[in-house]
Amino acid sequence: MRTILLSLMALSVLVGCGRPSPLAPGTPAEGTPIVVRGPASPTPSLLPALEEAIRRGDWAAARAAYEAAGAPPLPAERLNAWMEQALREIIQAQRKGQLERADRIRADALALVGRGCRCLDPQGGLHPDAAPAGLRVEWVLALSLAGRPGGAALGGTEPLPEWGRKWIAARFGRAPSAIPPLVDAQICSIADHLFLVVGFYILQLDGPFQGEAPGLSALPERERDPERYYVLCEADRIQWVNAMSGGRGTALEAEWDGKGFRSMGVERANPAADTYQEVRRHVEAGELEEALRAYEEGAFTHRVDEDPELATEALRQGLAVAQRRAEAGDAAGAARALHAALTLASIPYELEGPTFLPQDWAIRPRSLEEWAREAFYGPSLDPALYREALAHYARYLAQSGRAREAEPILRGLIVLSPDYAPAYLDLGDALWDLGKREEAREFYRRYLARRPGEEPPPRVRERLGP
Repeated sequence: MRTILLSLMALSVLVGCGRPSPLAPGTPAEGTPIVVRGPASPTPSLLPALEEAIRRGDWAAARAAYEAAGAPPLPAERLNAWMEQALREIIQAQRKGQLERADRIRADALALVGRGCRCLDPQGGLHPDAAPAGLRVEWVLALSLAGRPGGAALGGTEPLPEWGRKWIAARFGRAPSAIPPLVDAQICSIADHLFLVVGFYILQLDGPFQGEAPGLSALPERERDPERYYVLCEADRIQWVNAMSGGRGTALEAEWDGKGFRSMGVERANPAADTYQEVRRHVEAGELEEALRAYEEGAFTHRVDEDPELATEALRQGLAVAQRRAEAGDAAGAARALHAALTLASIPYELEGPTFLPQDWAIRPRSLEEWAREAFYGPSLDPALYREALAHYARYLAQSGRAREAEPILRGLIVLSPDYAPAYLDLGDALWDLGKREEAREFYRRYLARRPGEEPPPRVRERLGP
């Protein structure tokens, strides 16, 4: 249970409530479906070409071949099979982080289905009464929802399509008001089966099961508003989490037993506290990338964001880890550690990405000491520690072949801390790597002026010449 709770609001949730993509040119006018009056009868040579393109996973080629053949109506059984394959490919692509590929598959497959069934309007809205006999409406709805990770619950911006909301309500014998527009909807891959979960309602896409979340009756009536819940999917279970009260909430969990879902009970949860403790544990262990992952995948991270002492500890640990990695010859790993540390510190330290410089530094230049005194958390910020972490981050970026990213960081740091000599040396090195040799020499001279009597690194003397 705790593992699932810690995944609340994960940006890695498989599928959220995306709007259907517009269909290909040539579809009828908005809101006007084409009704199939007889059985679909594609040309004899069309299906093999389509099947081959889809078998390869080349949905763009399948769509092009279909349009070139005159876009005839297609049999419902083939459309059903293609939708299932498309959805499985979308889920696989999303798991690999290939979100653009997932979006392309979805757009091409939905356009192909829309033209083939003659039952979608140009906005992707299905008219179930116009669908050919045998078309699996739940597959059309699932495909239309498969575009984006994340849910629409708790005031999300992607409401469930109106036609889908009414269809789900009718399927379960409920009034349309039982499915609010902003209810969360997910496609869950569980035990190699696919389930469409809309609020508290579950439809197995590749099998006969359909039902309501088990154990729902254990919740008080006031806690059964589906708009208040996120739907989370695990390998063998579904969880509905109500987290409307600043990170404290209710978790309803159901496990798949091969034939249906059985209730695992109700748990009162505090995911905000769980996220904070996990992030702190990783930070104190010097596991900066793991801490950042816990932060990004956790729920209600405001407790992390509001703790400047944790942010400062992240910077200290980031510097220590980065130094060890750099001494071992891993400049890229050192940069990753400090990137994670600076990301965790970005809200308490009021930093802007991707440079991690203080917000509005260019509009209102001031010293880091002034910035720290004026910052929201005031005395909790350590300007010297922050300067060192940022300078080392830029240095390791440059050393790992990312001098272009390091350059604006170092230029900003010089404005904010003009007496900090290492920034001039590091900027000179970054500019040298970028081929800006004359400007690099100027910053080397400024570095030497701030370190009178100190022997500079050999490369500086060599590059400045006699």
